[in-house]
Amino acid sequence: MGQKEKEILDRGNWSGRLDFILSCIGFSVGLGNVWRFPYLCYRNGGGAFLIPYAIMLVIAGIPLYFFELSFGQFASQGPITVWTVSPFFMGVGWAMVLISAMVCTYYNVIIMYSVYYMMVSFVNMDGDLPWQHCDHEWASDLCREEPYPKFDSMTNETDKIKSAMELKHTNCLTSLLANLSESFSVNYTTYNDLNSSILIQNTTSCDKDLKLPSAEYFERYVLRLHEANGFGDFGGVSLKLVICLLLTWVVIFFCLMKGIKSSGK
Repeated sequence: MGQKEKEILDRGNWSGRLDFILSCIGFSVGLGNVWRFPYLCYRNGGGAFLIPYAIMLVIAGIPLYFFELSFGQFASQGPITVWTVSPFFMGVGWAMVLISAMVCTYYNVIIMYSVYYMMVSFVNMDGDLPWQHCDHEWASDLCREEPYPKFDSMTNETDKIKSAMELKHTNCLTSLLANLSESFSVNYTTYNDLNSSILIQNTTSCDKDLKLPSAEYFERYVLRLHEANGFGDFGGVSLKLVICLLLTWVVIFFCLMKGIKSSGK
């Protein structure tokens, strides 16, 4: 057996084309893409975002992806040693390794959250999930289980005003009375004088920053962000998250311990 054949055998070989294709798909589409891509589409114009995305995918994404796969298959070497053919580009290999390390670090945190929520869901299979209601000690006064009221379907003026007032800061409404009086040529002395139409349409700047229990559960119970005193305050160690993160790295270790023989499965 030649030296080159021995090196290829030591690195391992794909068991078949399907194994290779499925591994590439798994490498390209991960858990992070599933939640991040729809968010980026929504944030950058909705369906219109797909046009520049498709253009860049065809012009840059797929060619570079194919180049990386072809180079690796041809040389059967790692991302650093493969550039011995041209030491001038050795920095590209190091950059690829560093980027992969950073991506693995923060992507595993996303997987950690998924593992945590999965375990909590299994524990609470016979009852309500903890992020369904606001009657927990971690919930704030801004927690709201019900969606925003549908004012168009309400016919009673008193009910409209009551529902609208639940969404407003009264101090803010008081500060707007002078402007509202001037705009509508009516002398409003207290916010109780405002009708439902003005409360709903002309006082949006006074809306409370209401949050669903699912958002507050993640921010206040899982991450405990309300206990931090600023960006530089990292807080204490969360044992439940440490265990989930450790479990995530253990699973990844067993998936990669035998190279492509185990990762391809």
